[in-house]
Amino acid sequence: MDDRAPIDYSYSPSGSTIEPIGLASIRPSSHPLSRRISTESNLSWHPRLTRYRLLVILSTVGLAAAKAATSYLNLTFASITFEWILGVVVFIFFHILGAYEETRNPYFAWLFQNFDYLVYLWAFLEKIVGWRPTYISDEIDTPHQAAGIGIHPAVTGYRIIVTVLVGSIGMIKSALIYGKEPTEATSVECVFGVGIVTGLYWLGLYEASSTKAYPTLFHVDYSDRLSYGE
Repeated sequence: MDDRAPIDYSYSPSGSTIEPIGLASIRPSSHPLSRRISTESNLSWHPRLTRYRLLVILSTVGLAAAKAATSYLNLTFASITFEWILGVVVFIFFHILGAYEETRNPYFAWLFQNFDYLVYLWAFLEKIVGWRPTYISDEIDTPHQAAGIGIHPAVTGYRIIVTVLVGSIGMIKSALIYGKEPTEATSVECVFGVGIVTGLYWLGLYEASSTKAYPTLFHVDYSDRLSYGE
């Protein structure tokens, strides 16, 4: 039996402890060996590319690219159909599917296994350049994520970035549409859907880092500073 002290997941940049809060339904790794590796090494932390995460990324990128292509080809009906599928059907599907990540349902377990599909990319990279990155990917357990959370969600830097970017892109797209610039509006939406959304999704996975990667981005509550205008 391991008699080591439990891992300290707290982070206190200014005297107050802010516990991490999951933004996405991310299946944690509860394997004790994984947690020991993260505390005993100086390796950097990066998230796994599981089947579920790969499916989310490919679906988002694929549908966004299809909508952009149909818009440029003036296929209005097809473009609206893709937008409806991407904005409603796919979102609801992944929202419901992601809820099974914290369950033991055997029918969906294969989607959330801890296998990292990035190993294929790194193996290919090693064959080409003779080098591959080395890092750890163990994630914070759900009980640790929930411990110490208050009645209101923390206003983290990541959430601020997501809110500002989504609001800004929405206003830019609306202005272009009202200005009768549909091609430019489609370009903005394509860049946002393919690039920014995928980037924000992957960045959000770092919130589950067992090493508290980017603590000021995920584990500091800026609500007081925003309230008092500091």
